[in-house]
Amino acid sequence: MGQWQTNLSQSALTLSPEQVHTLETLLNDRYLPSVRRRFPEQHPEGNLMMHNFSAPAPVVRFDMAPLDSHDGSSHGVYEIEANTAGHSIAMQAGLPIHVYLSAALKKMGITRLGYAVTESRQDQDWDLRLLMDGLKAQGIDVQPVDLMNGVADFTPLWLRSGQEDLDPDGLVMPRFNQCLQWHIDGGGEKSYLFDIDPTAVRLSEVGNLAAYLEQHKAGVVLKEIGGWGTRNVEILARQQPHKKKSITQARLVKQIDRIFEYDDPSRYLLQAFVPPTAVDGGFMMWRVMGVYDAHSDRYRVVGGLWNWRRSLKLHGADDAVFGQIDIPSRLQF
Repeated sequence: MGQWQTNLSQSALTLSPEQVHTLETLLNDRYLPSVRRRFPEQHPEGNLMMHNFSAPAPVVRFDMAPLDSHDGSSHGVYEIEANTAGHSIAMQAGLPIHVYLSAALKKMGITRLGYAVTESRQDQDWDLRLLMDGLKAQGIDVQPVDLMNGVADFTPLWLRSGQEDLDPDGLVMPRFNQCLQWHIDGGGEKSYLFDIDPTAVRLSEVGNLAAYLEQHKAGVVLKEIGGWGTRNVEILARQQPHKKKSITQARLVKQIDRIFEYDDPSRYLLQAFVPPTAVDGGFMMWRVMGVYDAHSDRYRVVGGLWNWRRSLKLHGADDAVFGQIDIPSRLQF
């Protein structure tokens, strides 16, 4: 897979209409209202999507436990990513995300698009170019942008970027308000979890930690509210087979103590652990994508990928396996 090394499976699964409805309800009735309230308060500079449509990105992605594996009130949502990558993996697995995205962009009146990969995301250049080739085949005028020569007049931009790559003045690197994706904290801003998951609590506000740990029998997860990827994610799982891949409670408490002593606990959250599905000696989660429909002002679920790995920290890696998640044909975007 280009500069990324991962593995594709021919095995696909199809969401039921009820599962699609559950996910779209989560996106549009809980996630989107939360983002529309929280993101402008925390980051008033905003990106192009927030300014024009009050939505964080043209496409967002659930990372979550499979819906049929649990009955938790949070539906097992680990995060909803608004700075998505890995579209080339989805396309090669059989998901026509470029078709859905091109239709969404046209509904927003976007037919011309600049794209580039910034310094912090150079390993994702091949992935982005494959997506842009797909959009071009669907009639979007995509143009590579030379970031070294300034991009002050080129809007909109689809970047593989982190917040650290952006320039508030737009003199050399792009301004955030030129961008379609949500690059703050690498796209890893998770404050919406407080409105989606009733078990999510800011670490600085947890109160009685021992009681919180005792309350959640399956385990808990510690993560940065603004972290991206699996950076600074710690998982305490109390039941096998997940337990053998997790840290101990003593180690988790020690890590929390260090945060209170040397870091800022308001930057972290605790969340009840909803186990990914244990299968074939490893663990599987879903990465389901929702594409923004400007005509209805809603995100539409279009499918995604299942992600298997022997580690509880599920993400793209050379030991990871991905396969397609499809939707019923009558629900196509």
